[in-house]
This record gives sequence, C-alpha cells and structure tokens, in this order.
Amino acid sequence: MRLVSFVHGTRSGIGARTDDDRVVDFAADPDLPTTMRAFVAAGEVALTRAADLVAVEPGMPLAEVRLLAPIRPPNNVMCIGKNYADHAREFAGSGFDAAQQQVVPTSPVVFTKARSSIVGPGNDVLVSADGTGALARLSDREREVLGLMAEGLTNAGIARRLVLAERTVESHTRSVFMKLGLHGDGDSHRRVLAVLSYLGAV
Repeated sequence: MRLVSFVHGTRSGIGARTDDDRVVDFAADPDLPTTMRAFVAAGEVALTRAADLVAVEPGMPLAEVRLLAPIRPPNNVMCIGKNYADHAREFAGSGFDAAQQQVVPTSPVVFTKARSSIVGPGNDVLVSADGTGALARLSDREREVLGLMAEGLTNAGIARRLVLAERTVESHTRSVFMKLGLHGDGDSHRRVLAVLSYLGAV
C-alpha cells in the first residue's frame, strides 16, 4: 500500500494508491485521520484500518487525481549532503564545486531546503521570482522565520516551533526588516510588509 496525498476536483485528501493505479480516499472511513501527518502519527492502528478500507473500496482512477507530495513538513527540511563515499566522488567529478579540495568530506555537509521544493510526482519545483532580490539576502534561518511569520505565528510561536529563545527570534526579525529595507515610520506595519514580500516571491 503506497500512501498518497492528492487533489480531486477542488478537494484535497489522503489515501492509498493501489497496484492497479487507483486511489482509495481515506475520507471513506470517518475514523481515519484526514492529514498525512496525523495518519503517520496514528501508527499501526491507522495502517491496519486503511488496509481494510483498501481491500473493499474501489477507489478512483489515478488519472482523475493530481498527486501531491505525500507529506510536507511544517518547516524547512534539514538535509545531509555527500553522506556516502560514492555520492561524494560523483559530486566531486561533476565540476560543480571546483574549489572543493576534499572528495569525501571529514564532516557531513548540512543544508536546508525550503518546503516549496517538496512537490508531487511530475510537478514542477517552483523557483522564487525573487532569486536576485531582497529575499536572496536573507539567511536560511531568516527565511524560515519569515515563512513562519507568513503562517501567522507570533515571535513567541516561532520560538516554540523552532526551539529557539524568543530574543533570538526577535533578533532574526529585526534582521529581516533591515535586509528588506523596512524601517518603522509609524504609518506602516513592518511585519505585514515583510510577509507581503515573502508571499510575492514564493
């Protein structure tokens, strides 16, 4: 059973893709979770119940749905690069990073990927229209803080989500405002303007 997130018409849902390319919508069982994160958290109980549903529910043709990324994290994804020798040698031979002297690094290469880079099968990865603009000047952490602002979180909420001190979030927020050229003039709300810049670029 392959778990999927999908859009069918105007409704999104979760379900299972069968071997004969049909999608069984878990909404057919009101006792199953409605989000993939909740489904995964429910563990074996949800898997067993879903398997029982797939056994009796005909589902809909795969061609009628648009598959999404099966699960999207609430924040950026932490990634490890060059984490095995063959991959490190392949990367070194690509010429992508000519300045890199080590073929196999002595420490893992850690980086983040934005949630917007996580897409469904066959879907385009959306590239920011702001590639050389103001948002490009933000650090990964500042972009992460700004993204959470765009979700409506307060500094305290962002601090809890990222497991940071609230003062640290305040410092990142000030830096975001400064790099975006948003100065407090009394007539505008910098937080709203920062979110509008973010939403216009993603």
